[in-house]
Amino acid sequence: MVKKLAVLVAALGFLFSCGNDPYDFPPYKPVRAVNQIVIPEEIHKRPYIDIGFTLHGDEYHQVTFDLMKNKLNSNIIRTPARWVDAEPVLYEPRQFNFTEHRRIANMALANDFDLMFLVNDTPAWALPESMGNISHDPPDDPRMIYEYAYKLAEEFKGQIKSYQFYAEQNGHAPTTEENPHGWGHEPWRYYLIIMYGAHAVKSADPDAKVIFGGVGNAEDRYLREIYELNNLVLDLIKDSSINLTQEQQTLLGNIPEHLDDLRLLFGEDPDMRKWYDKMALHNYLAWNDPDVCNSECGGDRWHQGGGVILSSMEDITCISRLMDEYNDDKQIWITETGFSSWEPGYVNHENIILLGRHISEELAGIRTARYLERLQTENQFHRIERIFWYELQDFTEEPQYFGYREYGFGVLDNFYMDYDDIEEIPEDKFKPAFYSIKNFIERYSDDE
Repeated sequence: MVKKLAVLVAALGFLFSCGNDPYDFPPYKPVRAVNQIVIPEEIHKRPYIDIGFTLHGDEYHQVTFDLMKNKLNSNIIRTPARWVDAEPVLYEPRQFNFTEHRRIANMALANDFDLMFLVNDTPAWALPESMGNISHDPPDDPRMIYEYAYKLAEEFKGQIKSYQFYAEQNGHAPTTEENPHGWGHEPWRYYLIIMYGAHAVKSADPDAKVIFGGVGNAEDRYLREIYELNNLVLDLIKDSSINLTQEQQTLLGNIPEHLDDLRLLFGEDPDMRKWYDKMALHNYLAWNDPDVCNSECGGDRWHQGGGVILSSMEDITCISRLMDEYNDDKQIWITETGFSSWEPGYVNHENIILLGRHISEELAGIRTARYLERLQTENQFHRIERIFWYELQDFTEEPQYFGYREYGFGVLDNFYMDYDDIEEIPEDKFKPAFYSIKNFIERYSDDE
């Protein structure tokens, strides 16, 4: 079966061209119909792209680690380090309970896994009163992240190698009078989080890596704004009396209120690019073929199609060019990507009928193989160093969620069962994408 799939992958990978994917579904069609992809005649020798998985806390079982090590030869994971778990209530002085974080870290370390903590899930007390619940949105005062990040990195010094601060901060709706908080597609909010968070982590554990973002849909327009913001802050630190245009004032947001703190932490050089180690992107192609191009550089991939993800692999190239333009030489980690094998015709938990945006498990496997092959072999993706596949297992086995937008991304089919009753994950749970990733790792890791 695996050999047949590999042959089919190779045939379809070279057959498909940009805009000619027979599996595209209406009403969304590629807006760029010219194939700008150059497929190399032979594989370019370059470092092997490491592949890991997003793993949630309830997936931390020995059979899961055994599967990744023995079947996939992968020992890299990304797991949320939920702020709310460590500090559900604000005390003075502040108190942190890292019991759940320690359980996760101990199991990963015991199996010799490289674990990245995703710092997220702001506790309700740190959010504006109008929000009142745990959220992926930033704290009302970004300085509140500092002590949590410092204590977290101090607790796991020398054990956790990398920390990512939140994700998809560019994908939230603009702020309004009715909803004045959240990320709001306003780069200044994340600039403050990454600056305070990075300084805290580096102060507690100088060897730890700080990961920027994951910028949703690899949206270069958002990243350009935050680069411009960084340059503007550097100018303001040197001379706070400069006259600002209205556009610059809007871009800065509340940063002028933090200039004294930034000077205290970073002196006269609060250059964001010096404080993170890797650029992180999310590059979901949804149901699209990896050879289909959806948009030119500079577009708003996130909000096209009423929030439906419209991304392409060329968005990664747009980001690389932008990083060159702003003298950012970091390598890129794709911290979320994948292909969902949604089942058509189900009604999701919001009673929304999801039809016509689905691909089979077989096609998801084919596209997984093609996606990885392009990343590894084409020079335009030379910055890619690591990928975290989203995710190891499907979202849930509960039928009422079969239409949920994140359902079906796993490479294991609905593998939520009683882990105490099994010694290993049965092979009938392996989806074709599982074999695509397995074959990729076997093929390219041997070149190291």
